[in-house]
Amino acid sequence: MLELEAKTFLQTRYQELGKSSDEYEKRLDEVYEEIKATGTYIHTYEELAHGARMAWRNSNRCIGRLFWESMHVLDERSLTTEEEIADALFFISNMGQIKGKSFRPLRFLSQVLYEY
Repeated sequence: MLELEAKTFLQTRYQELGKSSDEYEKRLDEVYEEIKATGTYIHTYEELAHGARMAWRNSNRCIGRLFWESMHVLDERSLTTEEEIADALFFISNMGQIKGKSFRPLRFLSQVLYEY
């Protein structure tokens, strides 16, 4: 299941960005090996950023989706403390400029903070 989802995502990404089939096959092999070894895989920054943009583009209810290509994505998966996460959340909400962020999986103690 994960292998199929990864293959579909990578295939779409590499086609949309005009990447070569050799690059696609190499990355797909890396992903398959990582899934086999760990049960999951970690997106590269480029995959993460393009995936976030694709999600925004494909969000039918969002009026701002026309600007999906201009989305600025910050990779914050390395943050570990509550202070670092709070600073990052403050930064992305600053001055009304929405910036996509991706955090490593973690458990939030406050559902309200998470939804904000």
